[in-house]
Amino acid sequence: MFPSFQRFPAENRSVGSGWGVRRTCGKGESQCHVHVFVEPSWPAELGVFPDDNVADSLAHITGVSISRTAGGEGQSVSVRGLGPEYTLSTFNGRILATDGAGRDFAYDVLPSDVISGADVIKGAEAANTEGAIGGLVNLRSASPFDQRGQHGIVRVEGDRNQMSELDGYKFSGVYSNTFADDTFGVMLGLVYQERDARTDIAGNDGGWTRNADPTDESWLWGNAWGGSIDPNNNGVLDPEEYGLIGPGQFRVGSILEEKKRTAYTAKFEWRPTDNFRLVVDGLSTKLDSPQVGYQQSFYPLYAPGRWSNIQITDGIVTSFDMDNTDPEMRLNPELLNQTEYRVVETELYGVNAEWNVSDTLTLNADLYRSTSSRHSGGQDSYVVLRMNQPNVAHIELNGSYVPSVTVDFDDGRDLATGLANGEFSDGDFNTHYFSLAGDNIDDEITGAAFNGRWEADMGWLANVQFGVNYTDRKKSRDLINNALTGGADYYSGNYAINVGDLGGGVISNSFTLPNFMSEVSGNFPRSFLAFDIATYQAALAAYDGTPRPGGGTYNYADAAPVWNPLQSYRVTEETWAG
Repeated sequence: MFPSFQRFPAENRSVGSGWGVRRTCGKGESQCHVHVFVEPSWPAELGVFPDDNVADSLAHITGVSISRTAGGEGQSVSVRGLGPEYTLSTFNGRILATDGAGRDFAYDVLPSDVISGADVIKGAEAANTEGAIGGLVNLRSASPFDQRGQHGIVRVEGDRNQMSELDGYKFSGVYSNTFADDTFGVMLGLVYQERDARTDIAGNDGGWTRNADPTDESWLWGNAWGGSIDPNNNGVLDPEEYGLIGPGQFRVGSILEEKKRTAYTAKFEWRPTDNFRLVVDGLSTKLDSPQVGYQQSFYPLYAPGRWSNIQITDGIVTSFDMDNTDPEMRLNPELLNQTEYRVVETELYGVNAEWNVSDTLTLNADLYRSTSSRHSGGQDSYVVLRMNQPNVAHIELNGSYVPSVTVDFDDGRDLATGLANGEFSDGDFNTHYFSLAGDNIDDEITGAAFNGRWEADMGWLANVQFGVNYTDRKKSRDLINNALTGGADYYSGNYAINVGDLGGGVISNSFTLPNFMSEVSGNFPRSFLAFDIATYQAALAAYDGTPRPGGGTYNYADAAPVWNPLQSYRVTEETWAG
C-alpha cells in the first residue's frame, strides 16, 4: 500500500521492529527528536481491549478523545482537543468518504479487525494529506508479505450485558498466502457482527422554570412559561418570589439498538523484483444500526391556576399538585417514540505502485476511489402521543436524578400501575407532535498521487521529497422532513385525533425493561407502551377524507416529509497539491 515515505516521512515516525511495551517505550524516546509529532499504535496495543470498532481502538492513543453513540460505541475522533470536524481520516493514506454532513468520519462503520495499526499525526507538514487542522488519523491494513506463506485465522466472540440482558457476537476471519516464489501475495478478510444495545436516559430538555430577579442583572426577565411562579396567587412578583425555581419538562426512557456490521477486505500484492511492488486492494463495509427510543415525557410547566399545594425549600419548589380540570391545564403524560434510521455503506478501492529506481531514488504512484452513502431521508422520527384522560398529578423533587411523579386518573387507574399491567389502549391517547426527518448523503472521492524521495545524504541536505496529489470530491445532502411545511404539527392541538378513532392497533403492547433505572430512587413509571411508527403512519393515511376542524378534510400528504431545499446542498471540491 502507501509507502511510509509518501505522507509520513521516516524521520518523523517512531520506527522499530519490536512490539508491545518495549516498543512503546522506544517510540516515546524517538518522538522527543521530531518536529511533527506522530503517535503510532501497533497491534500489540490495538488488540489488548475487546474493541467493537476503530474509534474504540484509537482511544488507546495518547492525545485522542472520542465521542460515543447511544449504544456506548466510539464514533467521532478528536485530536489535541479540537473537534472531530477538524480531524481528517485516511486509510492507507487515502481519504475516507463520510456519511455525515461534514468531513468528520464516523468510525463506528469500521470494525477494529480491518486495521493492523494507526498513526495519529498531531502537526502539519507539506508531505501529509491536506485538510487536517486538528490532526490526521491514518489507518493501516496488513500485507500478505508481513508473514510469508499460507496463514489463516478464525475468531468468534460473544458478549452479554448483565444489566440489560442483551447479547452480541462477532465473527471474523482472515486468509493470507504468498506464492510463485514469494512474488505474489493475497489477503482476504471478513467481519460480521451483531450486537443489541440499550441506553437508559433521563433529561430535562425544557430546563428549569425560574422567576425573574430584579436584583440580579443577569436574570431580569426569567423564563417562566405561563407567567412568574406565584405561590400566593396575588398576581404580583413579590420579593420572596424573586428567582424562585420550579421544575420544568422532564423525561425518562430507553434507546434500543440492533447493530449489524459487515466488512470485507481484499489485497493483492505483486513483487516481481526486490525493487518493485504493485498493490490492488479494497474495503467494503455496511453498518445497519437502527435505533428506537421509547420515552415518557412530562410537562408540568407553571401557569396561573395550574399548580396547587406548592411547597418551597430554599428558593426551590420541591412539590406541588396538578388538579385543574381544564384539559389544557392538567398534566397530560406523553409517550414518545424516537427512531433513527442509520444504514451506511462505505467503500474504498485503489491501486498503488512503488519502484525503487536506485538506492537513493524511490517513486510511488497511487489511484483510488472512496464512496459513502446513507439514505435516511424522512425515516427518522420524533412522534408523540398525548394522554387524554382526566387526572390529578403530584410532582415532587426527591434528591434523585428523576423527580417523583404520580398520576391518578378519574376512572381509578394510575399511570405507573396501568403502564406495567397494560391497562391503557389507543383510546387513552390523542395524536400530537409528528416529526419525520432525515437526510440522504452521498460522498464520492477520486484521488491520485505521484510522489518521490531522493536520498541526498549531503550532510546539510538529508533528502528531497517531491510529488503531486489530486483529489476530486463530490458530496450531496438532501434533507427530507415535514418541518418546512408544518407537517409536524398537522395532527396536534385543535387538530388532534383520538388514536382509538384510527382503527386500533397503533399501540401494540406494554413492556418493562430489566434493571431499568435500578440505581435511581424515586416514584416514577418504569414501564412503557410500544407503538410502531410505520403502523401509525398507515393508520393516519387511512384516516384521509375525515372532516378536519376549521374546514377541509385530513390528508396525510399534507403532513408527509418533503425535500427541504433550504438545508440541502451539492458540493464539488477539486484540489491539487504538490
